[in-house]
Amino acid sequence: MMNCRSSSVRQFWLACGLCLVAAAGDGISVGEEVAPARQLTVEAARAVVGGPKPLDLDDVGSLTADVAAVLAAHPGVLRLNGLRSLPDDVAEAFATRTGELQLDGLTAVSPAAAAALGRHRGRLLLRGLQTLAATDEQVLAHHDGPLWIRDLTTVTTPRIAQDILVRTNGALDHVTSLSAEAAAVMARHPEAVSLNGLRDVSGGVAAQLAAYEWPLQLNGLVTLSAAEATTLARHRGVALCLDGLRDLAPDVAACLAGHPGGLSLNGVTALAPESGAALAAHGGRYLSLDGLATVSDEQAALLARHPGGLSLNGVKRISDQALALLVGRPRGWLSLDGLPAISPEAARAVGRSGLEIRFRGLGPLPAETEAALRANPAVRLARPAAGR
Repeated sequence: MMNCRSSSVRQFWLACGLCLVAAAGDGISVGEEVAPARQLTVEAARAVVGGPKPLDLDDVGSLTADVAAVLAAHPGVLRLNGLRSLPDDVAEAFATRTGELQLDGLTAVSPAAAAALGRHRGRLLLRGLQTLAATDEQVLAHHDGPLWIRDLTTVTTPRIAQDILVRTNGALDHVTSLSAEAAAVMARHPEAVSLNGLRDVSGGVAAQLAAYEWPLQLNGLVTLSAAEATTLARHRGVALCLDGLRDLAPDVAACLAGHPGGLSLNGVTALAPESGAALAAHGGRYLSLDGLATVSDEQAALLARHPGGLSLNGVKRISDQALALLVGRPRGWLSLDGLPAISPEAARAVGRSGLEIRFRGLGPLPAETEAALRANPAVRLARPAAGR
């Protein structure tokens, strides 16, 4: 058993089921050799507060207001990351605290608790907080001191948006809703931001995100109006990713076709002729439709008009005529990494093409078929040519 700071304190904490380690000059930490304590008494709290070292009480599962008032006076870091709920009177006790307070185990707080925590001074860690009413977020946004919030799913204030960006390095797939003001902060971020959990871009959110200069990942959107598509098409980053869309109305497709970069629509599994014609007018860097399992001759004729790269990695079946149309384009590239087989006739069409074409999912090929493919030096297969 580890040594405790005194025999009397050691016995007391053992009786509570919690052993504190506090050798001279060391911080207090929770021992691992005994069952975790769920509550503290005022006497126990008074015995351990004081001094500049961190007070680690992560194994404490609940507090009363009188105990919290004692702990709030601790001058060092106060860690209570094992708390899963915060009664209003306990939060009120912490409102008087000046110094770092860690409450990373909380996933939600009441309006009264949020107001109390907003009056706390010093670093406040609420990295597990997931839900917070907009009015309560406004209160916490005025907190006097560094604020660490990471897992919040709805973000409405610029300060919280900035804080989450910093704490997550832009990995915001857990965020399901943004205000326009919060979206503006995201759009100014100088590094990559992922917003694949976002379910809605109405209310000015799309307009703010369109100003983002990096690839815009919005793969959580399952519906998109023509107006929203028009706004997102103004995005000038290298790619716009909307892989959550399953159905692509022709008017939405026409609006998205105005995007100047790569356009990823990998969730679309069926493409109406009108939508295909609209996407063919897309003049951006590439068009990705990896959700299509087949491409008809009619669809291939439309997609062959696209001037950039075409990714069709989900296609398992394609006719020789359709493939000839796609590989006969004068520029761009083509990726069919999901295609399991190819006919000799189609291979010869590929060999005559000057495009970079990827067939990295093809199975074993007859020698003559492989030779026909490799007549095009830009063909990419899963295995290198013999002798390379």
